[in-house]
Amino acid sequence: MTLFAIGLNHRSAPLEVREKVALPENAVGGALADLRREAALPQAVIVSTCNRMEIYAAAARRDCDAAVAAWLCSHRGLDAGELDGHLFTLHDAAAARHLLRVASGLESVIVGEPQVLGQIKSAYRASLEGGHSGELLGRLFEHAISTAKRARSETGLARHPVSYPSVAVDVARKIFDDLSARRALMIGAGDMIELTMRHLKSRAIGALAVANRSPENARKLAAEYAAETVDFGAIADALPDYDIVVSSTAGAGVIVGKAAIERALKARKRRPVCMVDLALPRDIDPAAAELEDVYLYTLDNLAEIAGVNRRSRLQEADKAGLIVEEHLAGFIRWLNTRQAGDLVRRLRTLAEGHRDDALDKALQLLKQGKSPDEALRHLAHALTGKLTHHPTDIINKAAGDNDHALLEAAKKLFDLGDGGDKP
Repeated sequence: MTLFAIGLNHRSAPLEVREKVALPENAVGGALADLRREAALPQAVIVSTCNRMEIYAAAARRDCDAAVAAWLCSHRGLDAGELDGHLFTLHDAAAARHLLRVASGLESVIVGEPQVLGQIKSAYRASLEGGHSGELLGRLFEHAISTAKRARSETGLARHPVSYPSVAVDVARKIFDDLSARRALMIGAGDMIELTMRHLKSRAIGALAVANRSPENARKLAAEYAAETVDFGAIADALPDYDIVVSSTAGAGVIVGKAAIERALKARKRRPVCMVDLALPRDIDPAAAELEDVYLYTLDNLAEIAGVNRRSRLQEADKAGLIVEEHLAGFIRWLNTRQAGDLVRRLRTLAEGHRDDALDKALQLLKQGKSPDEALRHLAHALTGKLTHHPTDIINKAAGDNDHALLEAAKKLFDLGDGGDKP
């Protein structure tokens, strides 16, 4: 069985393409069932985050990646070939290395960002709960999670963590020197929003409010951070009251339109507003960036800003990379042993078949009145001939072809030594 990964991420595709294939967390289970059925995959895990849509799978053939690519286009309603030039495919060790690096934060736009490990865990859990994982992917994802934990505990990646929410708050502080006099509206109630609220609280934000499709979730989050709640259907009316707007929902379209933002600016008498779109697909109309008093930042904008400080984290990333390679070697050893186990079982099955044939003939000789001594000699001769016939043909062919590598392998495999010292 072969292991492969196929998908796209921030390195291979722009935001405009990534948002076309992004899956909300509650849609992953159904997508996995559909994917396995359409592409005939024994095992699969889908990792869909703001920066990547990657499918990890185990299959009997190496050419299943074409079926997965076709499924991805059809499932997301894209024309065939629309993802050409953006998809990548990795097999076996390369696929395993990629996942270990992703889980450790080494393939993130913001190197070492902590959220990705939780996203990997969620993706694996969704596959397990739906019965879409198996021994191979199970071992790989467990390995990736343990690798990431060690990389974070033994390097400086976990110290002073940088994330999209932390960069978003830094951006807001540069626009508004004193956050204590500012009001911020959070749209959504997931991890990104909660982390943003935590950072804003630590920077003494003047007031916080939360709007979410689920009023109950909004109230819970608001209570935790002493924030107000805003009715999700009244976001446009509430916009004039807020200097900072951060949105991160799992919606499928724009929540805050350009026209609503224009009306809010007029009501604010052109006082500037900082808007941060942490969603994929995007929540805030990209056209809002054209408005003079709007400072709109997307995931890619924040990544570019975070990149300024990237050099200071590369040394720790190099240390984490060594840990990844060490754990990768362990996984490959397990994978090779697993594959060797299949080969050993096939060899034993073959040998047992020869044994049974020879034994049947020996028993027939006994029934025919032959002596036990004669039957045993026939058994030994027949079994030896069956077990050595194919290896002998291979060795003779290798000798005729002057294939020294195969001849040396035969010596080692059958413990034949270098001369005539073995019987």
